[in-house]
Amino acid sequence: MEKKGIDVSKWQGTIDWNQVRQSGIEFAMIRAATGLTSDPNCEANLKGAEGAGLPVGLYLYSYALDVAQAEKEADFLLQTAEGHKISYPMAIDMEDKSQQQLTNAQRTEIALAFASKIREAGFVPMLYASKYWLENLFDRGRLGNVEIWVAQWGGQNSYNGSYGMWQYSNTGKVRGIGGNVDLDCACKDYPAMMAGEGWVRRGSRWYYGNCRDTWKKIDGRWYWFEPDGMAATGIQEVGGKWYVFADKSIGPVKECQCIYTDRDGAIV
Repeated sequence: MEKKGIDVSKWQGTIDWNQVRQSGIEFAMIRAATGLTSDPNCEANLKGAEGAGLPVGLYLYSYALDVAQAEKEADFLLQTAEGHKISYPMAIDMEDKSQQQLTNAQRTEIALAFASKIREAGFVPMLYASKYWLENLFDRGRLGNVEIWVAQWGGQNSYNGSYGMWQYSNTGKVRGIGGNVDLDCACKDYPAMMAGEGWVRRGSRWYYGNCRDTWKKIDGRWYWFEPDGMAATGIQEVGGKWYVFADKSIGPVKECQCIYTDRDGAIV
């Protein structure tokens, strides 16, 4: 599935959100802030989009240069979300020149710290960056649990990694918006993820909706979801007891399933 969307900030001025909805746009990513400074149009855009029945996500242009600053930006974004229905990701936009001076490891730590805060609050975390940044300026192997929003303008996305959202134009024209607007497409059902519906694979790990730090019985099988939402695998201690969770699906056993055996050791 693909959904057509836009991302907006103060630069789009006053938006007629009903016309935007009628033009075929299906979601909007709204800039909440630059660093710890609110976008002056954020609240109006949130209310306008919600009033027109458009699902929304939020993003923050980051100036963070370390983990502590990234966590403050995440907290600021979460405060902005209060009182609103957020059904698309909460994203950190990393492209500032100051962050180019950091190492790949430092930039990755910033993205992970931001994502951890967002995930703990029950939202889907996302990293926005250009194709070049994503391919060259992060330790991508460590970003498996963070949704990716890749910016590459033009008719083709040649990013060589997995992603959930693509910003494909910065010169879009949409009824209800004067001037240019960024155009996006989402290739994942983020509202379903937020609603807690179904399995989602991020990187090499499995998640189920918003299950976190809890047991859940799914299709007759028990699973344990860690505090960050990952389905447990291997040998894990839960509540003072030890359990075994399948590393992969074999025969009747499904990946991440809690494995029980009878008195002879046979899987039940």
